Amino acid sequence: MSQAPDQDRDEPGVEKITVTPDPVPLRPPRTEIVIDVVETGGQRVTGLLRAPGGSPDRLRFTGAPGGTGWQAGHRFRPDDPPGLWQVEVTSGGLVTEQELQVLGVRPPGEVRFRGFDVQPREIAEGDAVRATGRLTIVVDGEPVPFGGQLVFIAHRPDDSDAWAYIGRTVTEWKSGEFSTEVFPDRSGDVRAVVTFLRRPEGAETAGTDEVHSESVHVEVAAFGGAVAVSRRSPVARTCSGVPCYRHVGTVRYRQDGSPTPSGWIQIHCNSGGWFPAKNPKGGLAVGPVTQGSFTVFTRRILNATAWKATYSAKDPRS
Repeated sequence: MSQAPDQDRDEPGVEKITVTPDPVPLRPPRTEIVIDVVETGGQRVTGLLRAPGGSPDRLRFTGAPGGTGWQAGHRFRPDDPPGLWQVEVTSGGLVTEQELQVLGVRPPGEVRFRGFDVQPREIAEGDAVRATGRLTIVVDGEPVPFGGQLVFIAHRPDDSDAWAYIGRTVTEWKSGEFSTEVFPDRSGDVRAVVTFLRRPEGAETAGTDEVHSESVHVEVAAFGGAVAVSRRSPVARTCSGVPCYRHVGTVRYRQDGSPTPSGWIQIHCNSGGWFPAKNPKGGLAVGPVTQGSFTVFTRRILNATAWKATYSAKDPRS
């Protein structure tokens, strides 16, 4: 089950989208999902479900205008394309998008990552690295590009045994190649992962198989300061008709790792040099830190090469 966190409540719009199940397994004869929407402005909602590279299906929501609950269903067929689908819900002119992972059965033939790399391999804390590689599958004894597959980038810090996803991308259809920017917050290993559905013989329920690339070690140098800022890769959104990005992250004290209770985060963009990013309304992209967490929206910039977040105890706009 996944949820889209709260949007700005100063205007009517979608507060939360919940999809069940998430991820979606493509099992015969079909898999039914339920999409629940909480809307804050008393508006009727409409929606679309978009397949990767395909035409959208209209979602039929039921509910009463003036209430907060809306619900729609959809049936997935086993031959639907796996990958990253998109739920789009519109309320009062505001389009809220949420990605949905759909898992297909692992195809016959060896699936393998080739040429996985991460550059640069030495960075300062808060900087980005670019993960690149190629996914192939063996067909008739020969490796061929495996396009349209959802690839996660995972990170395992040196002081931990656990892997955590820090980014995702989709392989190119013709080449099987992928490239994405990620932000490891500590020194550790980085690898690519692709996941498939499997049903062991005689099993009641389906499990998953993962294919991993080789790991690449990245050194992250921390420079001074009392707090450490960690930010996920930005996610595309539409805010009152304005294309934007949503930035989510954490702020913690370096000494003991506890969350910073308050403060402010400002988002900066690199587009021919670093400069303060704008929020969807045109002001500075600044947001509060609440118990170590922050969410800041920025306008979408097509030629942006990198983003970073900086922390301050006082509001930078004052």
